[in-house]
Amino acid sequence: MVSLQLGNGMCVCDLIKKQVLEGHKDAVMLSSLWYSICFYANFYYTFVLRWWSNITPAEYGVVLIGVGVFGWILLKSASRK
Repeated sequence: MVSLQLGNGMCVCDLIKKQVLEGHKDAVMLSSLWYSICFYANFYYTFVLRWWSNITPAEYGVVLIGVGVFGWILLKSASRK
């Protein structure tokens, strides 16, 4: 399973857990919540990497058109201010 690794081999989730959750009064509850967040973040990270590695030309076109439409909407709404 691919995880969000730093250069030293430590997972981003473990680093944040070590710095933020240790010594907190609700550490057990926050730890289980943090585990769930990291589990789903790693799942979607892996899913997107595998999808992007096997993307077809038609899917790439859909991504480009989607980014273009999203950018156009952002630019159009910015001019209303």
